[in-house]
Amino acid sequence: MSRLVANAAVDLEDALPPRRHRRQFSHGHELTTAAPPYPRMAMMAGRIAAPGAFIMPVPPPERNLWYAVTVSFPAPAAGTCYVICPVPGHAQGGMWAKLVVR
Repeated sequence: MSRLVANAAVDLEDALPPRRHRRQFSHGHELTTAAPPYPRMAMMAGRIAAPGAFIMPVPPPERNLWYAVTVSFPAPAAGTCYVICPVPGHAQGGMWAKLVVR
């Protein structure tokens, strides 16, 4: 788990492992109101916490070997939200971060 703190706007940046042996990685971001522990279908456990706070899938690499994406959106109201990977089983397996908005 990671912890992020935001004040007015949020910029999330993620880098995922490089493609190996032609294996396709499928990951995304969803800012949700649902808190852990997460079920297999974590993306169904809560609502999206801010407009634009969802991206699926993370686009493939262009100039390097890493998958990366930056998404910006207005910060939700003060409180705690969670950034999860919406792929079934990923948040359940630990792909999530706590976001504290002050």
